Amino acid sequence: MSESFESAESSGSSARTPLLEHRPVDTSMLFFDLVFVFAVTCLSDVVRGEPGWRGLLHAGILLTIVYWLWAGTTVQASMRDVSTGRGRLTVFAVALDALVLAIAIPEAFGSRGLLFALAYWVGRSLILGSFVGLRPIATPYHRSALVSGPLLVVGALAPPTPWREIIWGAAALVEVTALWHLRSRMTAIRYDAEHVVERFGALILIALGETLVAIGTPLTGAEHVGWEQGLVVAAAFALVAALWWAYFHHGDRFILMRFKQVDAGTDVVRSILAYGHLVLVAGIILVAVGFHAAVDDPQEALGPGPSLLLGCGTALFLAEFVLIRWNAFRAVYRSKLVGALGAVVLGAAGAALPALVTVSLLSAPVVAIDAWEILAPRSAGMPRPEEFRA
Repeated sequence: MSESFESAESSGSSARTPLLEHRPVDTSMLFFDLVFVFAVTCLSDVVRGEPGWRGLLHAGILLTIVYWLWAGTTVQASMRDVSTGRGRLTVFAVALDALVLAIAIPEAFGSRGLLFALAYWVGRSLILGSFVGLRPIATPYHRSALVSGPLLVVGALAPPTPWREIIWGAAALVEVTALWHLRSRMTAIRYDAEHVVERFGALILIALGETLVAIGTPLTGAEHVGWEQGLVVAAAFALVAALWWAYFHHGDRFILMRFKQVDAGTDVVRSILAYGHLVLVAGIILVAVGFHAAVDDPQEALGPGPSLLLGCGTALFLAEFVLIRWNAFRAVYRSKLVGALGAVVLGAAGAALPALVTVSLLSAPVVAIDAWEILAPRSAGMPRPEEFRA
């Protein structure tokens, strides 16, 4: 696959979108990311602490809101120089606000609901005031300040069940749909393509880091670590490495080439980066939650909950590439499709199996599809160089 991308890049095809000159990622943004390492861990704890559909619902709403703060800051940082004094101070201010937001996550649907709501509203308003400006008034950041922020506060003052769930769900929907509703107003926006793709890749690294925390945490306080724990750690690590490979060995360059191909970079920012990476992060968090249970007792059956989380989380991650491939070129990404379907089946079947067996069964096909894409990229349905010359 790397050869196909290299040949596409050297074919002389020029970018259709007027892109900004590339700037390295400022270290203030890397500092900003550290807060979201903590936030992703807190979101994983929400799923673990409240098993069942309600825990997934709460985590989904909270993830969408937290993710939108990260994505909004990142996209703005890709469009302007944040290495200035004002830019860095703004990033630090949003990072502090995001830290408050993360601290509130475990009790967001309880006693810290108002703190969570106010933190998000302030964070998006900081971006609006410092980076976007009050005009033009039709941007997603204006929606945050005028609609979703107040909705979150109203929901925080309402009874947690069911009104806070309903109102906060509506606020999250307002945020997510803003990019779609306002797409015609955003087509002329210019982006630093390499910068923004690199930043969203960093988010995948943040989420994958949580899976490593999930693998190691159950063992840190153990008096004895047996061979079963050693094997399940190896199998879980293989799955994480295979997911990393699926994204970073060629997937990020696929996204960058698509960015340079289309007429409006906003289309890629909206569909592949903003929406697509929300799905990718959600899938990784589900995998991390499943790892906690698997490593804790590898000889016991996982049960339907953790097993399905592992399978469905892996499937979500792989299926997003199938969707991107289809939307971009109306072509089937066969290897990722087979992997996603297999992960769902194995997640369902693994409920009655020992955790070690379930994790091993899940990691094997993901490693196999990575090998398939290296050895037979055409058969795997990977993008071809000529597709990027269109």
